[in-house]
Amino acid sequence: MLKTKILTTAVCSLLLAAIATQAGASPNAVQDKHRDLAAAIQRIILQQQSLKKLDNTYFHPIDAIKYGVQIRNPFNKIPANVAEAMLTGGLNLKAMARYRAIYVGGMLAGASARKLINSDPGTVLVIGNGTIAHDPVYSRGPVVILGNAQLTGGMYGENLVWYSDDAAFINDDYTKHIGLPAVIPGNNPNHSFGTTLYSPQEEKAAADALSKKVKQ
Repeated sequence: MLKTKILTTAVCSLLLAAIATQAGASPNAVQDKHRDLAAAIQRIILQQQSLKKLDNTYFHPIDAIKYGVQIRNPFNKIPANVAEAMLTGGLNLKAMARYRAIYVGGMLAGASARKLINSDPGTVLVIGNGTIAHDPVYSRGPVVILGNAQLTGGMYGENLVWYSDDAAFINDDYTKHIGLPAVIPGNNPNHSFGTTLYSPQEEKAAADALSKKVKQ
């Protein structure tokens, strides 16, 4: 059984500070510190991708990059105090700002529930405000969860998973939320981006583009 590593904001602060000197050129020293767990999550993602071989397409996971729409990388407009706090701990958001970003959202629930997979470590998966996902979300690249998104099926991230102040973080016997690290609202304001990293116009444009694409 996979041994999970869930990091709250407070624990994340301590861990990041302890390994800051190991950051070097890597944009994510936490991931470097837990390569065994990162490899285990990667294997899980590959296993989930293998479901595409099934004849019944109902069980096929959604490819987030093909399903979603491009959006501005959220890391290129991080408040300075937040970026500095993360960098001190080994998370180089400036380096991650060079990745492409894909926006997904909407109702992936009930009869529309499907596993969602981002298989590219160089792509930031942005999950929009109001999203409800009843099946797990898997990502090799960083994840930013906006607004009040609810991933009740679980979140398995091989990289940074960053929750807004209003996003639901669930970790119990049935639902696992894993990130390297998982940064959730807590006592350190320097690890919070609020509820969004976009203007209302930016996110609405992405949501409208996604809705149009899905209907095609």
